[in-house]
Amino acid sequence: LLHLATVNNKETLAALYDATGALEGGAELLEDLFFEMARAGQGNLAALARAISSKATAAFGERFLQEVKGGPKEARLALLDVASCFKKTCSWMFESVATALADPDEEIRDAAGGALFSVEGQDYGYDPQGPEAEREEAITRFRKATRNL
Repeated sequence: LLHLATVNNKETLAALYDATGALEGGAELLEDLFFEMARAGQGNLAALARAISSKATAAFGERFLQEVKGGPKEARLALLDVASCFKKTCSWMFESVATALADPDEEIRDAAGGALFSVEGQDYGYDPQGPEAEREEAITRFRKATRNL
């Protein structure tokens, strides 16, 4: 699957993911593939994210959050890049973005700022290079706005 996921054809990928997801154990296989691709920086992660977004389980969300919190930097950046592919009703997606907004690494914070804007259509006054107190205030505003979603 990893090899086939590098195909640059949206229709082919969608058909592949739909067929795999319909198999017994296929959804779990796609989730494993998703995180492997994020860690390897291979393939079209956004296409896979869109394919599994409507079926994402709580376990997937927990894994996503844990990877954003402590996975390899390349994987964290890749996951933040596709955060907007997941439903806005996934609390784990909001928590993943909020966690990354407070990251000590400026590159992670910058990617999280992009994810924040792509998910919410606004930045809540967040500046990844701004003073820590101002960043924390923006994160608090974001958390309050998404608490009931």
